[in-house]
This record gives sequence, structure tokens and C-alpha cells, in this order.
Amino acid sequence: MLGVLILLLGAISVFAQHASIKTATGYLHVYNGTPHSFTFEISGKTVEAKQAAGNPAFSIDGNLVQVLLIPRTNFDPDRKVKDDVILQAHQTWEMDYLKKEIFQSDLKVESESTVLGSEKALFWSFVRTKYTVEFDRDAFFTMRLGDGIVGLSTPVKLGEDISAGRERLSKILKTIKISEKPFDIQKLSDNIRKGLPIS
Repeated sequence: MLGVLILLLGAISVFAQHASIKTATGYLHVYNGTPHSFTFEISGKTVEAKQAAGNPAFSIDGNLVQVLLIPRTNFDPDRKVKDDVILQAHQTWEMDYLKKEIFQSDLKVESESTVLGSEKALFWSFVRTKYTVEFDRDAFFTMRLGDGIVGLSTPVKLGEDISAGRERLSKILKTIKISEKPFDIQKLSDNIRKGLPIS
């Protein structure tokens, strides 16, 4: 049934929550937080809401996409990083974790600064050094959200071109709508159920 709220994940604070609302083509993912909230649309022939490593995630036509929401305090606690390189600072922090905790080896990252809509964004990926039975790369697309980072990640299947992973992530991020006020999740759900445009 369209417009049914199917996923409420653990609140980050009393004012913050993730929710996914079923639509005709997939889901509308909603994050309500302070000082910024956002929505984006996830669509495909088959879309299933999931969790991955404690984060909201979606299986889109058999491809996993994970939602990332990282406060600046995680990777720049002393606020020494200049705003114009905050995406690169997050990437370095994330790669350090992946090298030490997941792959236990050096990883070569490839990255490209770009723009999605009117927002600066960073697309980056690396070749796995292990866990390569099904996937050989991982791809990330990130952009700034207030004082932190919002983004998506996806593993890239063996034989799949990296451009497919990039398109999978950019298609979703291009639909992002950012608000300084929380979204009315029930109203969004009712509008979707009535077939009204997502706004």
C-alpha cells in the first residue's frame, strides 16, 4: 500500500529520525534532524528498505545502497578543516577507518569533485584488497549538509563498470531536498497515498 510508513530507525536524538515511505516507484527517504532535514527519492523496478551497519539502506534492483550521515565532530572535532575541503577531510577519515579496521591494508582512492544541482559533491571509490567474491570496488558520493556530511555508498559488482555505481548514487542524490524545518512525515505519507506530487 502506497504511503505506508514502513521504516523508523533509532533516533539519533529526540528530534532526529530516519523514515522511509513507500511510493509507486520505491521509497521517499526522510531524515528529520537539527539544524537540517532532508528527503530523497529511491526508485527502481524492485526496491527494498534495509539496514546496513546500523544505517538505513536500500536494495535497488539487486544493488545495495547505504545512506551515510556523518556529523563534522566525527572527523573534524577541533574544527580545523576549512569549509572548502570538508568533503576531502571526511574522505580521508573514512579511508583511514577502512584501511585499518576493515581491509587491514593500503587502499588507493580515486576521487572527483563535482556538482549535484547547486551543491558541491565528491565522488570517490577504491578497489578492494579482500572480500572480493562478489564485489571488487566500493563507491561513495558525498555532499555537505549543514555542519556535516550526507551521502551514499554502494559496493560495485565484479565486472560492473564504476560508472554504473556512480549513476546509482547520483540518481538518488539529485533528488535531495534540504529543509531548515523537520518534514511532516504523516503529511508526506498522506500526499503520496493520494497520488499528490512529492514536495
